[in-house]
Amino acid sequence: MKYIAIILCALLCSCQLVQKPTKMKSRAIPSDPLQKSAYYLENNESQKALQELEPLLVNNEDPEIYYLTARAYAAIGELDNAIVYYQKCLQLQSDYDAAYNLLKEIHRFRQITLQQKIDSLKDQQVQFSNSGRGDINVIMRNLNQAYNEQTQIYLAQGKAFLLYDNALSNIADFSELEAQLRDVQDFIRERKQGYVSSVKKQSFTDPLYLKVLNMRSDVTKKHIKNLVMESRLELQENNIANAIDLLKEANTQTSRFYEDKDSNIQSLVKDDQIENLSKEIGEQLVNTYAKSIDIYVSNRVKYEELQQWQDVIDQNRKIEENMENLIQTKVVLLMRFDKVSPEQVQSHPSLIPLYQKLLKALPNSDKKGEYHLQLARCFAAQKQYERALKHAAIAKKDLGSYRVDDFIEWLVGEMKRSGK
Repeated sequence: MKYIAIILCALLCSCQLVQKPTKMKSRAIPSDPLQKSAYYLENNESQKALQELEPLLVNNEDPEIYYLTARAYAAIGELDNAIVYYQKCLQLQSDYDAAYNLLKEIHRFRQITLQQKIDSLKDQQVQFSNSGRGDINVIMRNLNQAYNEQTQIYLAQGKAFLLYDNALSNIADFSELEAQLRDVQDFIRERKQGYVSSVKKQSFTDPLYLKVLNMRSDVTKKHIKNLVMESRLELQENNIANAIDLLKEANTQTSRFYEDKDSNIQSLVKDDQIENLSKEIGEQLVNTYAKSIDIYVSNRVKYEELQQWQDVIDQNRKIEENMENLIQTKVVLLMRFDKVSPEQVQSHPSLIPLYQKLLKALPNSDKKGEYHLQLARCFAAQKQYERALKHAAIAKKDLGSYRVDDFIEWLVGEMKRSGK
């Protein structure tokens, strides 16, 4: 309770600490209604502030009016009204930092107080199980109501996230918010029908569950857009490594919209915008990986000239890591957009120049046997058996007979059947 009191005090007092329209030079009451309302707020006279603000709300789209109104309602403890006016402020000015931050504080305060209520009801439930004391029907009804209230808080947080446009702040807030929405979505499913592993993941149609799923989808989509936007800024500054990290995260998030047949987790709600974003991110990631590899190869030459061998090793590691990531990204794009099957994608002809580039850059890699074998399979899929056999023979030297002999035998047979 002490922690909650501290938060509430900070929440109410914050009305006096954030974004004053003008700084008063004296204690005189201003004549301008907007400045007068700010004056009353500074002097803890919130009701008077509301009286000044009420007529200004009619047919007015000045975000400052709605911001001050929200502060006034928060100061007198009417948090529902405060939320409404903070949201209206953000609708009118999506980058209004103070409105978003104070709105987050209200949701955080409500979340903490509600969690205490849930914990208390859980204790009562345990007490009933152990001693039979209490009315279990009342306890469970109150607990279900509390869980529903918690869900509404998370949905409100999601709405605030969608209204607010500040890419870096949104990116920082995303992980916690998405985890909360995901947890409550899973909990709704388990609470409504119990955990049954055989239930098809797409078959659950509870309205509240779908509402949370849609919010998760919208929040994740916005996060992806922010990541892509920030990656472009990093590329403009030639910060290749940072751009790759942002694009990798964006690529990971887009995968949540695509069904995994081996998972019981329901995918997010995909639309044409996600399809286009996913393709753009994949292609941009491939291009950025390629650019980074060219940089590392150039760096390696300079380090070799200086005989800085540890730096040469580091550049080789980066080349190999990014080249493998490039190939894996290409594989995902082929399966997702070209509908290449998992059985065929690893020997797709578009991978041939990538493995060739990898082997040219790292001819002495510890994994060169694997790369030659993969390249051999790609050539074999194109019925270029002689080239396939050449790479298979090189792979055999590194990987041994047990890995390659059967494949070589098959290649020889195919060459005979084709008359080559």
